[in-house]
Amino acid sequence: MLYTSVLIMLGARVRIQKKALYQLAEHMSFSLQEVTASLSLTVPTCPDEAFLDYFTSERIIKTAELYQKGFEVFGEQKFKIWMASPSKALGGKKPVELLNTTTGVDYLLDEVIRIEHGIVT
Repeated sequence: MLYTSVLIMLGARVRIQKKALYQLAEHMSFSLQEVTASLSLTVPTCPDEAFLDYFTSERIIKTAELYQKGFEVFGEQKFKIWMASPSKALGGKKPVELLNTTTGVDYLLDEVIRIEHGIVT
């Protein structure tokens, strides 16, 4: 998605360019405003080549990792449907509603990994 190995990027304190946010929005099938709202971020006013702060960069990278893993486990379209559908495991919430915190993104990634291994909650 954003980088050839998102997992490598997660271990380092990195800053990514604003244009990576556009790439993430495209993979999520969201507009820029929708993706920033989902991640509880403001749309950066800097040029596309400018580097984002560490916090914003981490949020984008973690969300990209979730989508990358989701696409691997479900397939792209089925994962997008899963993200937009109410889940019993989430008390009727849609997974996409948990993207606004890093804890929520981590939980969703764990849930996708559980599903990958046949552990359905």
